Amino acid sequence: MKKLIIKKIKKTDILFLDNNYLQLKTKKYSWQNLNVNIINLFYIKYFFKNLITNFFSLSLKEIYLKSVIESYSPKIIIDNHTNARSMYYKKFLKEIFCITYQNFIMRLKERSVYKKLHKGVFCDFFITFSQQDTNFFSNFIRAKFLALGSLKNNSVRLSKKTNKKIQLLLISEYRANNEDLPHFRNYIKAVDIIRSFCKKKKIIPYVALSSLRKEKKGHRKIQDEILFFKKTLGRFKWLNRDSYHLSHESNLIVFHNSNLGYELLARGFKTVMINSSSQLSKKLMNPYYPLKSFFCLYPPRQKIYRNLNRIYFMSLKNWKKRIKQYNHINFDQGNKKFELLLDQLIKKK
Repeated sequence: MKKLIIKKIKKTDILFLDNNYLQLKTKKYSWQNLNVNIINLFYIKYFFKNLITNFFSLSLKEIYLKSVIESYSPKIIIDNHTNARSMYYKKFLKEIFCITYQNFIMRLKERSVYKKLHKGVFCDFFITFSQQDTNFFSNFIRAKFLALGSLKNNSVRLSKKTNKKIQLLLISEYRANNEDLPHFRNYIKAVDIIRSFCKKKKIIPYVALSSLRKEKKGHRKIQDEILFFKKTLGRFKWLNRDSYHLSHESNLIVFHNSNLGYELLARGFKTVMINSSSQLSKKLMNPYYPLKSFFCLYPPRQKIYRNLNRIYFMSLKNWKKRIKQYNHINFDQGNKKFELLLDQLIKKK
């Protein structure tokens, strides 16, 4: 239910339409989040002005949205490609820079659906994970494309030195009520492989719980997730810390097909992908790496164990030497290139 208020709105340089999911912390410029669940009567004067000037060119909904955003007087609006609002709003926000950024990997399945939904939209700038993603999006979206990597991953700062206290970290891909989906059944098989591996090595694995991630809180119950891993993984440990920092302290990170796994590979972390089924649809498989990549582990199970064991004992120096030859998503520590773009756009205004 939307809340009705009357409150003067402060002008801002940057307006986030995604609740600042990126957690950008810039002190140089002002920024605010647009709360779509609040109707502020302060918008009214902008609404009537736009109603008169745009009555025949825009719908009432578009006039309302234009009025809401213009009440903040932003120079830039930012949103992710899932919501895609920055692309649709550009139609009636010609004086405001609209930036869209990619916020998850695009498998073949998602690509076909996304293209049908958003064909023909446009914005000023579109930030992608990699050149491969730029090639895909630029087929049906009009924008200036910049392959800067995952802005969320880039924004996380980690210390240069760390002790690898955690021997093996499993990235949780738990989803409630998904037990019957093929992808999730394969994830359960992957968890069972890790259970057997850890039992043989006599180590206790850690799990980076998805319900602790900021964007997942409120959507998943931690008790249900813990119970799931007790059933499938057996004995394990977890810490109430974010997944990036846990990964930084881990000797080996294992994922099935999580966005986070690709981000950690881009950072050079010792990370392996386990696909428990060689029959998994190509539409759900990873879009970046050849199947024969040494860190992409596929059946038979004994082969997975053998390769997992080899990488588990591999030195970080050797790992980084081997991983360099692959085309990962881009990584720009601290989002320096993105912040430079923001600097340039704000100065233009």
